[in-house]
Amino acid sequence: MNFAQIIGYIATVICILSFQSKTQKGIVIMQTFSAALFAIHFYMIEAYSGALLNVVASIRAIIFTFRHKKWAGNVIWVYVFGFLALACYFTTIFVFTPNATIKTCFIELLPTLGIVATTIATRLENAKLVRRYSFISSPLWLIYNAIMGSIGGVITETFNIVSIITAMVRLDFKKK
Repeated sequence: MNFAQIIGYIATVICILSFQSKTQKGIVIMQTFSAALFAIHFYMIEAYSGALLNVVASIRAIIFTFRHKKWAGNVIWVYVFGFLALACYFTTIFVFTPNATIKTCFIELLPTLGIVATTIATRLENAKLVRRYSFISSPLWLIYNAIMGSIGGVITETFNIVSIITAMVRLDFKKK
């Protein structure tokens, strides 16, 4: 088994478990570790958008963990991380794949849009809304992972979709 895929599998387990947390902070802390491992994984399989976006996701998660502090609670961070996601997209297109086709540009756009949705999710304080916005991201990343050959990524997003739905039913839609 390839070492890069093993790192992806470890990141997968951490990410899947994160949505079962009852708090926003619990989700964010676990996803920070998962994103850092996925950054390494994607770099090793030469999926550079995935690597760059996961570095941004790790930094974003750390900052948003402190969102109750004045410096980190400012909504400007949503725009900063949105800008960084676009910068990662253009870096991938113009630096790592300078002869990118329309198809490549579209493929690299998928995780970029996914991270924007997750950025909004991570900024929210309500765990219910975190799960809903995170759910938008998963299909986009699933397609990207499948195309890039990230087995751990495909498993993660498949389980994320199931995990988020399970958590929504268990925690968000349960009858009182």
